[in-house]
Amino acid sequence: MDEKQNRTSVTYGADRPRRLEALSVKELDEHTDWLYVTTDRSSGFGLPLAKLTRRPVVGGAYELETVNYSQVTGLRDSAGWLYRLSDQDLDEQHRQLLADIEARDRAELDKYRDDWTRREAALPAWARDRIAVFRAAGGEKFELKGWGYELAVCELAVLYVTGDRAGVDEYAREHGTSGNQHDCAEYIARLAREDESRVGLVPAALAPLTGSADYS
Repeated sequence: MDEKQNRTSVTYGADRPRRLEALSVKELDEHTDWLYVTTDRSSGFGLPLAKLTRRPVVGGAYELETVNYSQVTGLRDSAGWLYRLSDQDLDEQHRQLLADIEARDRAELDKYRDDWTRREAALPAWARDRIAVFRAAGGEKFELKGWGYELAVCELAVLYVTGDRAGVDEYAREHGTSGNQHDCAEYIARLAREDESRVGLVPAALAPLTGSADYS
């Protein structure tokens, strides 16, 4: 089978392009409720045992179906599907994922609300005003998705304004801050030194990931 035949794009819905990739099974390892498959392509994946119509065999030739290049949605051989997720299965998985994320976000907000409120109140006015812009635009969505992140950006910006490099390093170690947070904080600090009124115009630090400038 040549490379052109080896990778095939198959679409089972306009928003779910599924890809088929030919492979052979190199090794099988059963653990609890899952069967872990190692392939001849130095890759591997897991299959839920309860969902298999039959098991793959070592040395067997198969086609692996994926969505977004990584989520395994099916495995088939010349006799048919050994495992397959329907569009409805994918919808349900996505709904459950969103529900789990929201539950996690709400638990985190409940846990840290008092601490974040105290820390926000301790910020200088220009930093509090920046957070106020996001709260006015995004409301609860901001508090669930961005409050803790933007609070850390503002606290870092305060340290950058004062030139407290040791404080920045200590804060980073304590809070596990990202490069994106530091880049945004440094930019905000520069604006704060030049003209504090411009700080509130800086888009959300998460805008490159979320596409929203203000959590609205």
